[in-house]
Amino acid sequence: MAQTRVEQPDRNLTNQVQTSPTVTLPSVFVSDLRHFLDMPDDAPAPARRMAAHLARIVEAGTDSPSGEPTQSSNRCTRRPGRRRCVGLIEVVRFDVPPSIKWWCPVCGDEGVVSGWEGSPFDQRGASPDVDGNVDALRGLLDSSSGGPLVEGVPRISGRWRITETELWDQDAMELAGPAIIEFGSDDTGSFRFVAIEAWMDVRHSDRSGPPGVEFTWQGHDEGDPTSGRGWASLAPNGSLSGRIFIHLGDDSSFVAVPEASTSHGGNDVVHPRRHR
Repeated sequence: MAQTRVEQPDRNLTNQVQTSPTVTLPSVFVSDLRHFLDMPDDAPAPARRMAAHLARIVEAGTDSPSGEPTQSSNRCTRRPGRRRCVGLIEVVRFDVPPSIKWWCPVCGDEGVVSGWEGSPFDQRGASPDVDGNVDALRGLLDSSSGGPLVEGVPRISGRWRITETELWDQDAMELAGPAIIEFGSDDTGSFRFVAIEAWMDVRHSDRSGPPGVEFTWQGHDEGDPTSGRGWASLAPNGSLSGRIFIHLGDDSSFVAVPEASTSHGGNDVVHPRRHR
């Protein structure tokens, strides 16, 4: 009777397979610019920021010779480790088939843009008019996160004194000291009111109208960890109005004025330790 030989696996090979490190392949963002040229006025802010990012890439790619890699002046929009990437986007255009490849040499973010030929952002020659929100998209090139700012375009910044809230009176607001909200130049900030002390991750608004911000925050409330989100916009009288949301808790509108326009005592706002 014939015997069947059963091959035993190589234990060394098995161990090598089991202990091999996991390899994460980079993802490439493939996009068609035409999909971003007719966005509605109420399109989400992240989509509008991405549209502006791609439009800047197309302008840089079509302003250089085909096949020649070029470093643009456009900042990377990624925030690895909650810190803005310091890289400048590099681009290269290919005319057959038409495409623009872009990448960040610092964080590795990369993508390919198609559908840009003949668009208002094609710098190779006169571009025909197209339907859609092109004027608004052009405005985003200078006001959205990650792009250069036109001189004179206002942004919310500095320290503001919170003078009014929907839920708390003045005594409650200043339980731990002067009620303050502050916006830095690096898209971070902090605030303190009632017993909450927190730091913020800030995004400046890219919509038409008065300057505004959206932010998420985390901090502590009488020593207990807490977090949430919020928004604020500049009112015609120069004050700041917005709303702060506490995760799984209250939310309240607030009004703030530039700190220089108020007189108060007390210590500076405390910047709590950031949790990584």
